Amino acid sequence: EERSDALQGVQHARECTLRRVKTPRTLVALDIDGTLIDTRPSFTRIVKELSGAHDDEVQRFRDTGGFNDDWDLSRACRAWVDAGRPDVFAGLVDVDDLVRRVGARFDPGDMAPRGMALYRGGYWRDEWPLVDGALLRAVEARHRVATCTGRDVWELERAEEMLGFVFRHRTTMEEVKKPKPDALLRLVDGEDVVVFVGDTAADRMCAENARAEIARSGRSLDVVFIAVHHDTGGARSWLEKLASGVDARALLG
Repeated sequence: EERSDALQGVQHARECTLRRVKTPRTLVALDIDGTLIDTRPSFTRIVKELSGAHDDEVQRFRDTGGFNDDWDLSRACRAWVDAGRPDVFAGLVDVDDLVRRVGARFDPGDMAPRGMALYRGGYWRDEWPLVDGALLRAVEARHRVATCTGRDVWELERAEEMLGFVFRHRTTMEEVKKPKPDALLRLVDGEDVVVFVGDTAADRMCAENARAEIARSGRSLDVVFIAVHHDTGGARSWLEKLASGVDARALLG
């Protein structure tokens, strides 16, 4: 009887261990521009052409986190350049804040029609993928995969053509714009962990805002943000790890 009790104790310990090491249900949410596709020949090129800003100046705006929409970015850069490139970046929030700081007389207005005409007129064809559909499908075989992008639906469809992969779950600019937390949280469907892979300050802030919202609501959900860069292959190396079965919570450990 003592032997039976001991065996039951060992079995219970094993079951507890298995529960602890069980792979968490994971949502892998992916930004697209700079993460899955190199868009320097398209979106960044258009922003520079419309505004007269240089690469480092465009990046300075992006680093604030408030210019995930490239047409807002084009408008802000153009107003800033026309105003003489003043030092207005401390605490800069978005394009409306920029216009207030430099003066409405420098505001070029909505740049979306011109930007979209250039992009849809052929600039999108100059982009190139940083990952391929086979890798994305390998990740999808283990985890639920979604995109959390600043693209509109038409732009997303062009990205899917280039990647050879269709996202069954998505947030586009028509729905919620990053860095609002719901851009990410609306994609969650019972997962234990969200891995958000992105390349901009807006992506990082979206993950941080999602964590704050989770804390306020008392939900049990981990959010892991992975910052990538187009010069180092975008999301490829991290997606390879996720496809191999690595516990998402250990990625930054």
